[in-house]
Amino acid sequence: MKLILLILFISITQTAFPQSVQRSVLSSQGTSITLPSGLFISQSIGQQGITGGLGAGVYTIQQGYQQNLQSLYSPIVVLNQMTTDVFPKPFKNLVNFKFSEAIISEIMVILLNPVGNVVYQKKFPAPNFLLTVDFGELIPQNYIVKLSAKDYQYSSSLLRI
Repeated sequence: MKLILLILFISITQTAFPQSVQRSVLSSQGTSITLPSGLFISQSIGQQGITGGLGAGVYTIQQGYQQNLQSLYSPIVVLNQMTTDVFPKPFKNLVNFKFSEAIISEIMVILLNPVGNVVYQKKFPAPNFLLTVDFGELIPQNYIVKLSAKDYQYSSSLLRI
């Protein structure tokens, strides 16, 4: 009789107070590879969800908790007294850089996507007070633009719409 009551008690408590399995992630893993075509692929696994992805024109796909390299750059860095106005913000294809002083040496323009890959790089002749750059077809997202010339360094965030 005691055995029957014990089995009955255990079966009732198991249905009334069941335990549940909970998943937990303590770390994640991943890898990255550059294909022979030059395409860079980075992946991460082991996290509970995804953060999304983008793709078009110049392809960028982000998945998981991969941290983009944009956080390594400050939005605006000016190393000299020269001011630079950037317009329009946000932009479609063309971006104008207006300088408070003439730049008399050639200037390098580099555009980085959110994961830090160079999507545009070109040298321009001395622009004097205004430089207009056609970045072409890009994915609508945030970018970092870097300008460098003799005695001039500038970086800023840009939004492509």
